[in-house]
Amino acid sequence: MRTPEEEKTIAAYDAIAEEWVRTHDTPDYWAAELDHFQELLPHGRVLEIGVGGGRDALQLLARGYQYVGIEPSERLLVIARERLPTASLLKQDVYTLSFPEGTLFDGFWASAVLLHIPRERIAEALKSIREWVRPGGVGFISLKKGGGEYVGDRSESLADDKRLLVLYTLDEFRQVLVENGFGILLAYEKKVSERTTWLVFFVRNDVA
Repeated sequence: MRTPEEEKTIAAYDAIAEEWVRTHDTPDYWAAELDHFQELLPHGRVLEIGVGGGRDALQLLARGYQYVGIEPSERLLVIARERLPTASLLKQDVYTLSFPEGTLFDGFWASAVLLHIPRERIAEALKSIREWVRPGGVGFISLKKGGGEYVGDRSESLADDKRLLVLYTLDEFRQVLVENGFGILLAYEKKVSERTTWLVFFVRNDVA
């Protein structure tokens, strides 16, 4: 079950889906990170947590991965399916991942999605992801640098923005990952504007 803030976040994405996809349609946004991800995982089965409008899905598919993506926003999923009619795109959230018995992914991609998870539920979300990734599997995670937990992204100008934003420091989220069974392969800050600095993590599932 989602918290009221999480429900509002999904409803907000449904409301702003077209505008959000248009303003975030930058195919090379994570180009360097995609390159590093492929160095760590040259090929295999990849799960994307939070497909959005399909921007990163296009890049992952182009690199030859066996791709599955999940997205809880109905409107974003419609847009992604229009762009990627043959891709495996499922309406799920991170807490209720469900795949055929025996499914294990070699890696996962979670860009700007865990920042919508309440602090008190982040361990639950990470445990859910880890259960579907093989031991030693790798992942990419990006979150925004900062502090606090609030509704409404102060760095954006989207109308009626009711999304939950949970911000961390690099060391703070590094500790969260380690406590929840992930090894840190690489962690750094990536400043993209005066108002936005990403925390970037490449991780390994260290729990058998």
